[in-house]
Amino acid sequence: MNSATGEFARKTDEAVAADFRKQLQGWQAYYLQRLSRRLELLENTFVIPVLNPKRKVFLWPRHEDLQDIDDCIFVLAGTLRKKKLLTHSGAIHLVDRKWPSLRLERRLRQLFGACHRHPAQHPPDVPESVEHFLWIKRLANGQGRRAELARRFMSDHQLLRAKKRKLSQIPWADYGEILLKHEGKKIVLQCPIPFISSKTSCCARYLEMERDRLLYFHELNELDRWQQKIGDPKPLLEWLERNDLRDSSLNARQLERRRQAARVRQARRRKEIRIKKRDQTKSPASNNKPESTNLRDIWHSLESINSR
Repeated sequence: MNSATGEFARKTDEAVAADFRKQLQGWQAYYLQRLSRRLELLENTFVIPVLNPKRKVFLWPRHEDLQDIDDCIFVLAGTLRKKKLLTHSGAIHLVDRKWPSLRLERRLRQLFGACHRHPAQHPPDVPESVEHFLWIKRLANGQGRRAELARRFMSDHQLLRAKKRKLSQIPWADYGEILLKHEGKKIVLQCPIPFISSKTSCCARYLEMERDRLLYFHELNELDRWQQKIGDPKPLLEWLERNDLRDSSLNARQLERRRQAARVRQARRRKEIRIKKRDQTKSPASNNKPESTNLRDIWHSLESINSR
């Protein structure tokens, strides 16, 4: 009866273990497929376009993509190792060693390299004529004769932008002090034609300012649209920083645990040594010296007896 019960328990345990292994393999297959799809998506939308100089359009990884990659890596690593304190780099190495066909470490290295080699798009430089216009705008907020002249110019500028006044109706000759000079320096027009009249020179300078200002804001708008199209690099940078901080904190905790374990072992060893020494001092056999069993000593003792 006992043998039959034991055999039934053994078969039940084997069936439970086989069912668990089958379920574990199903989890692994699901998360492997999910991780492979995420990595392939990042390769096609970010890594390959960035590393290929002919393709200028790419998409930065989103926070959801990176979080999904982390979830898959830690779940797969958890099915291989029951250790709770597992660093991000350790989990990647563990998964890559178990499933080398996934090429996890190589793909993530390519992702990091593309992050550092992405074509950075910087804002355009502010043209000199735009800086001149902004200087006149700031001058209009002050006090004095030139400030009053700047306010008149800004008022005429608003009327021209609203198409309520024509260029021929503006007294350009009155604005020569602020249009043909910038912070005390004489302005050289971009137009190669020399103008004799200051009125014409002031009008040409205003047209240059308007043209450069419109082109500058057009480039800024193009940059904004481009950045909105490719996304934001902030999630990827935060992901790298967060994993580095996590690994460093886990390494510090693991080091502290090892040091604590070493201190416990040393304390236990010292305690054993103290107990051993105490037992040696308390035992009566330690005070009586054992008799010598050396043959030379026995021979000399016999000689002394015979001589007597």
